[in-house]
Amino acid sequence: MGQWEIVGLGFLVGGLIGLTGVGGGVLMTPMLIIVFRVPPSIAVGTDLFCASLTKIAGAARHWRLENVDVHLAAALSAGSLPGSLCGIAAAKKVKDVMGAAVEPLISSVLAWVCIVVASIMMLRLVAGAWWPKGIRDEGDGAPSRRSRTWTVVLGAVTGLLVGLTSIGAGSIVMLFLATMYTMPARRLVGTDIFHAAILASVSALGHLWAGDVDFSLAALLLVGSVPGVLLGSRASIRIPDPALRASVALVLVFSGAKLLLR
Repeated sequence: MGQWEIVGLGFLVGGLIGLTGVGGGVLMTPMLIIVFRVPPSIAVGTDLFCASLTKIAGAARHWRLENVDVHLAAALSAGSLPGSLCGIAAAKKVKDVMGAAVEPLISSVLAWVCIVVASIMMLRLVAGAWWPKGIRDEGDGAPSRRSRTWTVVLGAVTGLLVGLTSIGAGSIVMLFLATMYTMPARRLVGTDIFHAAILASVSALGHLWAGDVDFSLAALLLVGSVPGVLLGSRASIRIPDPALRASVALVLVFSGAKLLLR
């Protein structure tokens, strides 16, 4: 595969991130492994490096569009930032102990995280009105102590998974927000991307320290992903909620199936 194919992958993933909040880890990392034959540990680190810059651009766009719930983003970050550092440290320790044998393990974890998240998301879409209602409507101010506690816990779990696999910053948080909070999909996406920009930046610094970033590959991906995320963010305010939610689920299903069939 040539350079333009890599740029195209970056544009596709950037567009999905801007549109749905999902697309970085669940699509970029599997594609780097499956299509471009990048070692899983390098794919995780390079993806997070690209995701940090791409999501910063997307977060800035959603902020200007007033699609960010700062209270939720702060609660998520309180758990996810220390969680991601623990995940990176654990991944480095396992890599030091297992050597090359760690690569198939990372691929397996990636695949199962994709499948589990996709399954729950599809269940929510099918259940529709039967699914439990959100715990807070938009405009009610800061989350309650109970909802904040659950949000911080979710952030910690997400951060751990991001540090290990690069998956979670968008997919798992989006699933949680869509299930537990009642607000328009565009606001869910904006809050998810804003938090993911913070988390991915911290995680990327950890992977830089671990030596897991391919800068030449990252540069090509960013050429496509930055304009992609700007266009996707703009489109997110014009697409109906059900279509946005369905696109999130489809991205997750595709990524999980690709890794399992590899």
